[in-house]
Amino acid sequence: MLLPAIHRILNCKHQEKLNFTDQFVENRTISFLVHATMLQKQGVRVSF
Repeated sequence: MLLPAIHRILNCKHQEKLNFTDQFVENRTISFLVHATMLQKQGVRVSF
């Protein structure tokens, strides 16, 4: 369940900014944690 979310993020990484709202509504907990982790690894500051 986590891998598809990660793959989706990697596929969108070079496109326009990720659509947080859509992702959260789709699967709030996993999407939020995965997105926040990926963004932090990219050097983007994420506030919880």
